[in-house]
Amino acid sequence: MASFIHAMNTTGSSAVVTSNPSGITGSRLFLVRYALELPIYVVGCVLNVYVIYKFLRNNRKNYEASRMNRIITCLLVACLAWSVVSCIRYVSWLGEAGNNLVLLTIEAFAGMVCLATILSFNVMLALERYFVMRQRTDKETQGYFTLVGFILGIYSFIMLGVYATSSSNDSVLPDKELQAGIWIWSTAVYYTATIVAIIALYISTFFHTRNVLRMHIQTYSTSAAEMLIRKRAILEIERKVLFYSICFGFIVVICYLPEILMNGVIVAGLVNPHTQTDLLEIWKCVANVFVACDTVVTPLLVVFVGPKEVQDDSEVEM
Repeated sequence: MASFIHAMNTTGSSAVVTSNPSGITGSRLFLVRYALELPIYVVGCVLNVYVIYKFLRNNRKNYEASRMNRIITCLLVACLAWSVVSCIRYVSWLGEAGNNLVLLTIEAFAGMVCLATILSFNVMLALERYFVMRQRTDKETQGYFTLVGFILGIYSFIMLGVYATSSSNDSVLPDKELQAGIWIWSTAVYYTATIVAIIALYISTFFHTRNVLRMHIQTYSTSAAEMLIRKRAILEIERKVLFYSICFGFIVVICYLPEILMNGVIVAGLVNPHTQTDLLEIWKCVANVFVACDTVVTPLLVVFVGPKEVQDDSEVEM
């Protein structure tokens, strides 16, 4: 996500360090954007198309019967959409289109919806993993996924209203103060809620799995030798669940944490954007690259850690 830097001072005025190179953009940020971010998004476009193709062509019946597979496919499509929007935005900034407020505003809205969708499908993936380990059926748990989709719809509607009533000259932050305030608080609440939900769900999944497995040992083990064998098998399962949780949960958090922290310290007044622009430019470079990496990391995780259909196909091709 191309980060915004926006803060209200004691007199009520605001400061914005624009993401658009045609505006106020530091040389380091410009270099990082076109030497690192844009190539990452290009790789993300290619990689997501490739993984989606593999995902859809392998064992289609199992895909249609598995909600987890459908969620992962939608997550990959969202990553692809964000990669495409980012590529279009960065290229447009280099030409006359970089001064077209209508195009910049459309790019801002599309980018925010793509990022919100990525986070929502990550929440759904964590939910699905949680319910699978608890052996709950799709029908029993459908309401939770509908709720996540409904919240995404509310956030998207808020963004539509924001950008419909205010242009965005940096493809991120609305130009008008009221809309910028709505943008910052709704985005802060949405991002924080989704990140907390992802962490909580994967932690709960791991501890629930561990408790169930250890109860299984106590209930069904009849001898010391059998208990040792079962303990080894259970430890292996625990390691797999933990590894899956770290890969699909905390890596997502790591990708978005620098962005959230940067905007958080500005809103909280811990960093002054008027006087500490050098620090914020460096921080912004790091945050942008981390978010861009999610478009590459997610499809790689699907290939190497995700459903068996994709992994088996990779082994055959190798």
